[in-house]
Amino acid sequence: MPFSFPMFLDAKTHLPIKQAYRETTMMGPVEVEEVFSDYLKVSGIKIPFRIVTNATRQKYVKSVVTEFKINTDVAPRLFKNDLNSGSKNLCN
Repeated sequence: MPFSFPMFLDAKTHLPIKQAYRETTMMGPVEVEEVFSDYLKVSGIKIPFRIVTNATRQKYVKSVVTEFKINTDVAPRLFKNDLNSGSKNLCN
């Protein structure tokens, strides 16, 4: 079954302000709401730098983005797939 949820848009800016969905946890179904705010332009694209997640109408997580990069150079070694070498931390 495809996952679908309502997305609420600001009538003036047409930016997402909220999305809501039901998630199943070990304790049963939970109503989740994610509220987006503090939009800033990054490479010409507006990105929400603050996201508050409410679960069952209580604040669950508050996320604040401090940096957002688009189309930056990525080291080719991050895409190397060497199955014989075991697990490596490629982010250092």
